[in-house]
Amino acid sequence: MSKIKGGDILCAVLDNLGVDTVFGLPGTQNLRLYDSFRRSSIRSVLTTDETAAAFAANGYYRASGRPAVVAAIPGPGFTNALTGIAEAWHDSAALVMIVETNDESPGKDFQLQAVDMQAMAKSVSKAFINISDSEQVAARVDEAFRLAVSSEPGPVIIEIESPALHGSARYQDSMESCADLCAEDYQIDEVIQRISNAGTVTILAGQGAFSAGRDLLELAELLGTPVVTNCSGRGAIPESHELSIAADFCLGPIDEINSLFDKCDLVLAIGCKFSHNGTSGFELKISPEKLVRVDSSTEVLVSKNYPASMSILSDAGHFVRALLERKERLSGRSSGFDKMTVAEIRDNIRSKRKDNFKYDPGIKGLSMAEFFHALNSSLSGDACVVTDTGFHQALARNHLRIESIRGLIVPSDYQSIGYGIPAAIGARFACPKRDVVAIVGDCSFLTSAMELRTAVREKIDLAVILLNDGKLGSIRLQQLAAFGEEFSVSLDNPDFSRLAEALGVNYIRLDGNPDASFDKLLRSSGVKLLEVRLDDSPEVEKMRRRSALREKISNSVLGAPLKKLKRWVDGQ
Repeated sequence: MSKIKGGDILCAVLDNLGVDTVFGLPGTQNLRLYDSFRRSSIRSVLTTDETAAAFAANGYYRASGRPAVVAAIPGPGFTNALTGIAEAWHDSAALVMIVETNDESPGKDFQLQAVDMQAMAKSVSKAFINISDSEQVAARVDEAFRLAVSSEPGPVIIEIESPALHGSARYQDSMESCADLCAEDYQIDEVIQRISNAGTVTILAGQGAFSAGRDLLELAELLGTPVVTNCSGRGAIPESHELSIAADFCLGPIDEINSLFDKCDLVLAIGCKFSHNGTSGFELKISPEKLVRVDSSTEVLVSKNYPASMSILSDAGHFVRALLERKERLSGRSSGFDKMTVAEIRDNIRSKRKDNFKYDPGIKGLSMAEFFHALNSSLSGDACVVTDTGFHQALARNHLRIESIRGLIVPSDYQSIGYGIPAAIGARFACPKRDVVAIVGDCSFLTSAMELRTAVREKIDLAVILLNDGKLGSIRLQQLAAFGEEFSVSLDNPDFSRLAEALGVNYIRLDGNPDASFDKLLRSSGVKLLEVRLDDSPEVEKMRRRSALREKISNSVLGAPLKKLKRWVDGQ
């Protein structure tokens, strides 16, 4: 067996692992790494910076379930990517970052671009793997990818020293595929017994449930049980289905969901991390004795956030299929829910949620509900919608109907601004046959607009909806609610039509008929930007006046006595 260069071994391993795309930037320190990519079949996507590269890899994974690669130089390239790595950590998104390092000058202080990358990455990555020799490349790269996708998915960082890339070693493809974690037969039998004994059962699905595919829908229909999804799990079953309850807890009302779970005899949580945003700030209430948890991560299952009477370490797909293989033992039972009950729960959630969105902005001659209804009608059934962080995200999550697995991608508990457009680019590379739509606010657009040039350069189709209110919308509303005044939130936006033209992007302005605008946005090729101008609702001004008056009274001579009186009343 002849020897080949370590860089070629690296690319061969990536190819065998199904990696077809790397996002990042070449630099002086990783010339050999990029020369290896040049000689391979892997597509290299040049992003504006490494932060965007990590966001794109995140979107790639979350749209497809396949990990992508980020390439960066050490020092500033690494630290640029670190925000995206932290986002992937919170989003449970599997990606691998490869950093090529060069020899340092021994015995010298103040080395070029020197930072302790391993120490900095420790709290936001699953592993930091060093490769110093060509003989290590195959095994350690394979190890990195197995770590990234196993248990709770997340980012892994490879530090590969230049000699390992240009040195030679023998290589033979002997990689084995990762085996799924499988529940034990006795665990499946116990769950079946508990389902059979329960009067009412509800399935709670998170992002980890996606590996079950449409088997989850078959199980829900077999049991006649509703499927409640958190934000990350939306699309686990189509939201138009009569058994779907897209709770998306942070949007409220959490009391309605808590009431549902309180009435259940059994809550089967599949692929739920139970993080802060996944539980409405831990306000979700589920009694441990009725909670059964299924997850592929030991770390998730041993978390003290939501103790369960039974925890099963298993891939969701295997667990659901194992139940379906024993369907004769489950058929004919009553879930305790009928279609009208589930519909009533959905209607109550929508009705009570309206109060949380009474400050929705408006569009000239159009409400946000009407706007998103038109968008829902225009999107294909397998569309993938990606948002950034901000008020636009809440609007999209509230009004959109998600019909497909991995159909909604938003930053989760890290909420990095600038995420939306690069993540949508990554999703587009992962799933070129799906409609991919990025919905962003004007602040997040200004943070990441240059990535549109990446999409133009790569000749991909991408649709971007820009909700423009000229403000840091969410922060402004919080300021008005608290103080009755806004401060440092006005953006003074540029002419987005001219910016789009400079970037080579097709510009559309929503003017009147949304259906016609969505047709241009979704049915034409290339990179398209639809600008939607937003106006305040009358409720915002009312809130501002109320808050300003409250602040004025609070800061007056009457403020202290009134506060003292309120504390006394509250204590009675």
